[in-house]
Amino acid sequence: MRIIPRDEGFFELFRQQGDVLVRAAQLLHETIEHFDRRVEYGEKFRELEHEGDDVAHEIIERLNRTFVTPLDREDIHNLAHRVDDIIDMVDSAVGKTLLYRITRPTAEMKDLSRIISAASSEIQQAVQLLGKPKKRKELLDHLIEVNRLENEGDSVARQGMYKIVGGRKNTFDLLRWKEVYESLERAIDRCEDVANTLEGIVIKST
Repeated sequence: MRIIPRDEGFFELFRQQGDVLVRAAQLLHETIEHFDRRVEYGEKFRELEHEGDDVAHEIIERLNRTFVTPLDREDIHNLAHRVDDIIDMVDSAVGKTLLYRITRPTAEMKDLSRIISAASSEIQQAVQLLGKPKKRKELLDHLIEVNRLENEGDSVARQGMYKIVGGRKNTFDLLRWKEVYESLERAIDRCEDVANTLEGIVIKST
């Protein structure tokens, strides 16, 4: 029996952060599907990014003032920042479509946005199972799916760049598409980083 109880509020904050992540990923997918409205959606991204930052800051502030935590302190810190990184990468990808005046999304952009949305949903579901020892297997299944989606994302991004390199001679055209694809791919990579962090948490608690 603990003399000082653990602060379990971290789990609720991570659930909130997961909800913001899913909304950002879904908004990315909607932006790519309705590309003519990307300026309008860009404003919504600013709001979601700020909301995500607020939750991440609350997690870190709670960590600094809490004596006994339900998870390893370093894991709490890393998980908060890495989920927030995904939201930042999604926002960056949309921003680059505006910066580089991309007028029409490619099939690969649509696929990458779908993969980001799917991976974010898996992360959200995994985070909801934190602190539930009987749900470890289910949590790990979500992480396995994130890893599979990351591999799929790498393949789609390579295919997209292959088409751009093979079909365009303008150097600036090549560079601007490269920036957009890399931002989308990095968002998927950050999803895998979160999955790896969650896997480490599960292993420690076993």
